[in-house]
This record gives sequence, structure tokens and C-alpha cells, in this order.
Amino acid sequence: MPKLFLDEDMHSGLVSAFRLRGVDAVHVRDLGREGFSDKEQLIEATKLGRALVTFNQKDYTQLHIEWLKQNRPHSGILMGPQISLSEALKRILELINKQPNLEDNLWYF
Repeated sequence: MPKLFLDEDMHSGLVSAFRLRGVDAVHVRDLGREGFSDKEQLIEATKLGRALVTFNQKDYTQLHIEWLKQNRPHSGILMGPQISLSEALKRILELINKQPNLEDNLWYF
């Protein structure tokens, strides 16, 4: 099961919902990383071996493409539309159950 790193724009309540279901998840607030750039967040998520989860599709799509061009690995990026906590939880759980290896890919939930 992949470990998750929730970006600033994600529902912070998802962390406890994931943990209740056995998913190792942290939010940037838990790590004192609010206000860091998207690139810095992706670097940190990669250092921690965690897939980054975000609603920020535009910026993280661009970062993913840049990293691909540089042959730079990351632990995966999961992104989706601004949806409710319960719907995000459902979609992300479905995705990580189907795709346990998220590394170096961009996934939509």
C-alpha cells in the first residue's frame, strides 16, 4: 500500500480517514510545510517515499512533465477535481487498491 503526502489544498480530515483504513498518510500541515512551493512539496514527498495527493492539477501536471524530461523520479502524483472529503476518500482508495505502485506516474482520481 503506498504512503500518501497530502498537499495544502487537500482536505486535512482525509489523513485520519486514511489512517482508519490502514493507509499511511500525512498532510503538509502535520509536517509544518504550509506555504512551500509545489516543487518543494514534490521534492519532500519524494524524499519521504510518499505519493503526493492534490487538487492542483495544472501545476502538478507541469511539474510531472518537467521531471519526466529530466529523468527525475518521484513517488507518484495523484490528482483530481475539487470534490468532497468522502468522494475524494472513495476515489483515492479505489485508485491505490488498483495501482499499488504509483511511482513516476501521474494518476487521476
